[in-house]
Amino acid sequence: MLLPLVTREMGALPSTKGGPLTQDEIWSGEILVTDTVIVPEGVTLTIGPGTMVRFRHYRGYQEGKVGLIVQGGTIKAIGGPTEQIWFTSDAPDPINGDWGGITLVNTEDSEFDYVIVEYAEIGIEQFASGADVSNSIIRWNNSEGLYAELSSAVFQNNTIYANAYHAIALENYNEDIRIIGNLILGDGHQSVHLEASQALIEGNYFKNFDVSRASPEKVISLMFNSQATVRSNKFEMYGGDEPFYVEPGSTLVAEDNDFGDGHISPPEFDYEDVKITELGYLPGSPEDQYLYVFDEEDETRRVVGRYGAGLGLGWTLAYADGGVWRFTAGDAFVRIDPVTGIDYSQEYANPDHIAARGLAYDGEYFWVQDHIRRQIIKFTLGTGGGYPDVGSGNPIEIVAAFDHPEAVEGGSAGIATDGEYLYIPSEIKPNTLLKLDKQGNVVDEIHFEAPSGPTITWDGTHFWTGGGNVIQKWTPDGKLVGMIYAPAVETWDMAWGDGYLWTINRTCEEWNDAKVFQVEVLNDSIEPTPLTVTIDADQIGEPISPYLYGAFIEHQGRCIYDGIWAEMLQDRKFYYPVNYYFPWGEKKHKSPWRANEFDTVVMMDTEHSYVGEHTPRIDLDGQKPRGIVQEGLGLRQGEEYEGYVVLSGSGSISVEVSLVWGPGPEDRQTVTIDGLGDEYTRRPFHFTAGADTDDGRLEIIGRGEGAFYIGTASLMPADNINGMRADTIALLKGIGFTVYRWPGGLFVNDYDWRQAIGDRDLRPPRLNRAYWSEDVESNDFGLDEFMALCEEVGAEPYVVVSSSGPDDDIMAAEEVEYLNGSTDTPMGALRAANGHPEPYNVRFWGIGNEMWFVPLEDYIEQHNRIAEAMWAVDPSIKLVAVGGVGFEGLPGDGDWAEGMLTYCADYMNLISEHIYGGSSPGLIEHADSIASIVRGLVEAHREYRERLESLQDKDIRLAFDEWNYSWEDRHEIYGEAGPRYYFKDALGIAQGLHEMFRNSDMVFMANIHPVNVHGQIKTTKTDAAIEATGLVLGLYRHHFGTLPVAVGSDTEPLDVVAAWNEEHSALTVAVVNPTEEEHTITLALEGAVLTDAGQMWVIAHSDPMVYNEPGQPPRVVIEEIPLDAVSNELNVPPLSISLHELPAR
Repeated sequence: MLLPLVTREMGALPSTKGGPLTQDEIWSGEILVTDTVIVPEGVTLTIGPGTMVRFRHYRGYQEGKVGLIVQGGTIKAIGGPTEQIWFTSDAPDPINGDWGGITLVNTEDSEFDYVIVEYAEIGIEQFASGADVSNSIIRWNNSEGLYAELSSAVFQNNTIYANAYHAIALENYNEDIRIIGNLILGDGHQSVHLEASQALIEGNYFKNFDVSRASPEKVISLMFNSQATVRSNKFEMYGGDEPFYVEPGSTLVAEDNDFGDGHISPPEFDYEDVKITELGYLPGSPEDQYLYVFDEEDETRRVVGRYGAGLGLGWTLAYADGGVWRFTAGDAFVRIDPVTGIDYSQEYANPDHIAARGLAYDGEYFWVQDHIRRQIIKFTLGTGGGYPDVGSGNPIEIVAAFDHPEAVEGGSAGIATDGEYLYIPSEIKPNTLLKLDKQGNVVDEIHFEAPSGPTITWDGTHFWTGGGNVIQKWTPDGKLVGMIYAPAVETWDMAWGDGYLWTINRTCEEWNDAKVFQVEVLNDSIEPTPLTVTIDADQIGEPISPYLYGAFIEHQGRCIYDGIWAEMLQDRKFYYPVNYYFPWGEKKHKSPWRANEFDTVVMMDTEHSYVGEHTPRIDLDGQKPRGIVQEGLGLRQGEEYEGYVVLSGSGSISVEVSLVWGPGPEDRQTVTIDGLGDEYTRRPFHFTAGADTDDGRLEIIGRGEGAFYIGTASLMPADNINGMRADTIALLKGIGFTVYRWPGGLFVNDYDWRQAIGDRDLRPPRLNRAYWSEDVESNDFGLDEFMALCEEVGAEPYVVVSSSGPDDDIMAAEEVEYLNGSTDTPMGALRAANGHPEPYNVRFWGIGNEMWFVPLEDYIEQHNRIAEAMWAVDPSIKLVAVGGVGFEGLPGDGDWAEGMLTYCADYMNLISEHIYGGSSPGLIEHADSIASIVRGLVEAHREYRERLESLQDKDIRLAFDEWNYSWEDRHEIYGEAGPRYYFKDALGIAQGLHEMFRNSDMVFMANIHPVNVHGQIKTTKTDAAIEATGLVLGLYRHHFGTLPVAVGSDTEPLDVVAAWNEEHSALTVAVVNPTEEEHTITLALEGAVLTDAGQMWVIAHSDPMVYNEPGQPPRVVIEEIPLDAVSNELNVPPLSISLHELPAR
């Protein structure tokens, strides 16, 4: 069997996403969004054809829902007729409203083509944007399918049906919307609805619409001075013959439509209405499973009354004179009595058609925001009569009006009054409340310290704002001091009166019938409640494997070279030709060397090459010194540097090698080399830098008459340890990784280990094409160097072999023999000849890396053949196979991991899974990102164990041999895939470890990236520093116990684990606090008694975005604190990882 060598493009694999994007991204394959993704200004998110984007579903009301927000950036979701892009729920049984939907704000060039949007709160909504939607399916969403404000867009050739609200809603000043050639199915409430907007509606097929009086709306409805041209559409209706509702002041022009005569054909699409799952009811129907109304009572509030059935939609509420008042959908204003209910004798007409959004009462007058007029209106209850259609016979009377103080178009919401002043949320300044006098002048601004909702009221001492599923309490100067949960979805307005909070919410008992809730506040405190944590010290789990503290190093970016390896020269074997003009005008990744003068010619000689394809030759004419230079070297004053150059030459010449740290003639040291001959010779040199610089240079310059060749050169700090950076090695030792995985990673798929053994100078250079940078791979760091690293840091090696080529079984077997064979074997003898006669006895071996690009039916045979060949050489080795929960497996027979466990279980000892957590703006969600993936993978493998016959007599455990937060949504500060990690990431690394500890019977190994590439250690040219994430690993490695015990109670929002130490003399309790509040934990110990005070180690910082960086004092550190007394109470600082060692028996 032949397997082609395939290089996977980054982004082509499933990954977890969440939080703001910091650079352009390309998504493809399977994507799981665990927290809302934000695409900010200047960033483009491109989603490729066939991508499946699943959003974490949530059906409660005490957390926010996950979505996708384009905030000034750009999204390009371009699929194809048979490769549609899916935006859907991750639930196996999805329902409407499982996730938040897609929101676009201030984006002009975003585009959706051949996409499917389903099971969201809203399909695609846009504000001040111009995002076209075409050839797409929009269905089963909990409100509108497509929604727009202040936008101009084309909606064309889409299929839209079974959304809870309008199929398409255009509200608030859309000037140029074109609705063309769509199929809109009329079951439910699927109309096209316009408010203060303009649209062309042409060539659509409106199918199966109920236009009877009982129907919520007609097929097309226009309100608030809207204008629409309705041309050449096909209508299929029942229950009547009028498809349009046009409010006075709006204009609808109908031209050449088909109301049943058949002269217009339905639109035809080149895509199919494909479905993976199907919603079994219409959203908004009695069968709707969405949680519209929340618990009647929870820990924060109790609902004591519900009022207002039959009043229709409404976005306003005020308390006045012992009752609540609201506008109705019937253009009236009515009082609700808390005892008797709706009081139609106090119903007033609204002859001026105030489009009310937000209402307040100052003791004498009502104040309302009119979101169409963009005015704040002062009114009172009229007495003039003349309106027999309302119970009072009277209208409301406008007393005064003034324009909204912010000159923006679009909807507004929320108004409050303390009797003297008015307060309205700003629409252009986030989390800002405008304080107005009653003439409309802004007299002050109140800045809320946290995000606030759009609706607002005043209780006499505090502001209350509503947004999402929470209602927040604020001091007059904007401090957040309280919070309760809303009684139902979509709090449209609020009022205080008679000691109660009154809210108006959408309930969906009828699609358009909002209800008023009377709410008693029980506990609005945001202070953390004391936690009691039960620990059963007698319930001991499987010992925690020491290999959970493993590392993974790979030839990518600056992990090996510029990270671990001490070589300072780039391309020291001259893979690229050398010329004068680099870097001026040359493309990246060309030679870092340049000729010393513009007229110096460097010939790349292939006849007298020392290593690789060619070697630089410099001809000297006795007139000018000529040679080559490499710049950009990092030097530190007083530091010593050593190296050598391999030279040959002819004629009367000398070569000067100089280390230069400044512009003056004294800012250099020079070694002169004479006596060159035809044979290459290695000439050493030693320098001491005279100043600090990041732009030092090495010059190799010839003088005289003749020619010389530069075979290779090397320069390292003199304190290097067997060629490795002393500062990096010291930090690696400090963390204490127990096992190192190498050489990849994708790098292994194109790696021939035989090219990286023997004399380092003679190992041929090549391009590293595993990733996109295509750096020069010098082969300086090979098998023997890797073994030297493991020996130096006191860790076991874990070697991965290639499994992508036809002869990889032979190459893998020879590699096992080289490392583990006796000197009587050919490869063992070669190892001895290279300086290491004793076998290395490597135990852990991986076969392949992320091989999901190969059909599994082919790969099974390849894996088994390689395993047989390796075990034939050394049957004692432990083999790790490529897993892949959720990746494509055998046709109709489960995923990749299941296929490997079914057909390769006899050819593995461990199975790998890879974890890359996504970023999230919320600290609790961000800290849980990795842990949640661990939980999912462990669950899947537990299920395999129960179900698969091939596993019944086996204990194949997991190796998470790549895990970390992803680099893809971060800047690559430290080279390719080298992002900065923050303190908030340290919280997540700790929680990831906790989840592995809880599953110690399943997880045997975990390998996190140690240096630069996803690294826990970051380096510059001259310095190294340990990230906050690396501190976590070192803390647990050295101080957490090995015998996990049961933690039985709910510890949210904290994450708590506990373990006996190996001697069974102390309990270790680790706590991650991802909140900004201090907590106190009371330990309820079972099976153990504390015997001494103990100590604790804490990693904490008030800023979740703080970080450590090379060359600067650390801002995140481990603090060791002796405990004063024996106590079952643990104090947990805000934003912290704390590890408590408590002597016990």
